[in-house]
Amino acid sequence: MIEKSYLKKVCPYKIVIKVLILLWFSSLLALVVFSHNKTSESIKRELGNKAMIVAVDLAERFDVDEREYNRLLSLNFRELLNDSVNIEFEQMTRNIMSYSDIKYIYILSNIPDSKAKYKVENGEEEIYGMPLGTLLNATYLLDGVASYDVRLEDTNWEWYTDKDRYTVMDEDTTIAYKSEKPGYFVSSSPWGNYLTGYAPVYLRDGKYIGIVGVDLYMSKYSSLIRNNLYIIIGFVLTNILIGLLTIYLSVRLKKVDKEMKEKIIISCTDWLTSTLNRCSFMEILETEWGKSIKDKKIMSLLFIDLDFFKQYNDNYGHLAGDENLRKISLLLNEKTEAYRGIVGRYGGDEFMILLPSLNKEKTEKLANEIIQGMKEINIKHEYSLINNYQTVSIGGVSILPNNRISIEDLIHYADTALYEAKKVGKNKAVIYDKIQV
Repeated sequence: MIEKSYLKKVCPYKIVIKVLILLWFSSLLALVVFSHNKTSESIKRELGNKAMIVAVDLAERFDVDEREYNRLLSLNFRELLNDSVNIEFEQMTRNIMSYSDIKYIYILSNIPDSKAKYKVENGEEEIYGMPLGTLLNATYLLDGVASYDVRLEDTNWEWYTDKDRYTVMDEDTTIAYKSEKPGYFVSSSPWGNYLTGYAPVYLRDGKYIGIVGVDLYMSKYSSLIRNNLYIIIGFVLTNILIGLLTIYLSVRLKKVDKEMKEKIIISCTDWLTSTLNRCSFMEILETEWGKSIKDKKIMSLLFIDLDFFKQYNDNYGHLAGDENLRKISLLLNEKTEAYRGIVGRYGGDEFMILLPSLNKEKTEKLANEIIQGMKEINIKHEYSLINNYQTVSIGGVSILPNNRISIEDLIHYADTALYEAKKVGKNKAVIYDKIQV
């Protein structure tokens, strides 16, 4: 069939388009996955290990007994910052922070709920990530910040309140606290977002009291992105080129597709009635015949012939005759649509209708609907010998195709039925039942 040859020509282009689109989306996905994983792993590996090593080192240097521990817990935040132990701790940690991206180094200790001085108040739920009334049962036992200016900046130049020394451990901090092992995670607090390295810290007698936390600025992220910049640019440029090529081929394919479809429509349809021409109809008939044999399904074929059409042309003229054929083709398509039939022009004033999977009773019903439809559209024909409007004669056959009979036999039966319909007075339908042939 012509349509099949067209599809064979277009198919390679469609395959190319699909492959390019698949490559485009795969490349985009690879870009996102690669960039995210690469950057995330680089941050965790490079910054996390850095912070964790610092935390482990400071935890090993911590040398406080339980009495000193309790004394530090009893101080308010202002007293703690002015206490000699914290001053020494901050001076030591600032030496480390001055050569790194670290902003905070502290010792975070959990305290019994009975010793909690504060709780989450109205408006602080988002700050602590906890519901109203939650006890602030964790405290910064020692607190070191990169510089005095950082402290002022964090407090909007108002300095700390005592409550700022207390907090609630989030999920990641709680896991770190309970593990009693070094590690790192990305943290979020009222003071900002950081990559936090940690290590367990113990009193002089070996009692576990909390973790040393080391918070690094997340600005390190930008430097890691730059390390992968060339790879990302390569992916982006590749995607742009693939995208442009895909768009170009899509536009080109649509144009070719439209042109080929127009050619198919022109080559497959009758120029006057816009139904299938004889060649295309016979190709479809051959295909459906093979399907019916394979599936053992009934099929029907109708021949429709205009009664006294020569007299119509001779008296009304060929232009009027052409208009007559167009009106009848519209009627045939309309009546056949509900039966999923296929209409074609066999030649001259003769039409065909192929009806896959339709038995004799329904075929006969359709034929009578067409005859009644001709009466309703009422095409004037004063020169008809049987009516004052254009009528049609219909011959048809319902058959169960098999290898013992041929398409030529099918056409012969329908043509013979048409001859009989004309012989008995025209404007009639005669349908043969050849199911048992």
